[in-house]
Amino acid sequence: MKPPTSWLISFDVCHRRRDFTLADLAPLTQAAGIDRTVLVQVLPSVAETAEFLALAEESDLVAGVVGWVDLTDACTQDTLSALRSGPGGGYLAGIRHLVQGEPDPRWLARPDVRPGSQISRAKLVSRRRLATSRRLRRRGMARVTG
Repeated sequence: MKPPTSWLISFDVCHRRRDFTLADLAPLTQAAGIDRTVLVQVLPSVAETAEFLALAEESDLVAGVVGWVDLTDACTQDTLSALRSGPGGGYLAGIRHLVQGEPDPRWLARPDVRPGSQISRAKLVSRRRLATSRRLRRRGMARVTG
């Protein structure tokens, strides 16, 4: 099992702290009449994103993957290119960052984040950032879009 992240620890999810596979998901989606799903990253890990993309390539159940790349890394474009050209890279539909876990309330507006954010916007269909409403209400955050 992969190490839990702080947001997983903060909720009462002890009964859910295990890996779930597509084999676990398949009977549930079939029973609910769902044909395809989207895998969304849990960990801030390029390796997990690559793993999810490979799973997407192997399964008709997965329509897309929302993954993670380090938006502060000067090599964000290279990382995205590697993910897109690797196994299942065509399934990469978006990138998200767990902003609520960042200690800096203005993380989204930081100069070292903006280039990576712009690259992900240009290269992908969607980009997701999970943030709390408190963080978004902070002064100046209304100017940051995407």
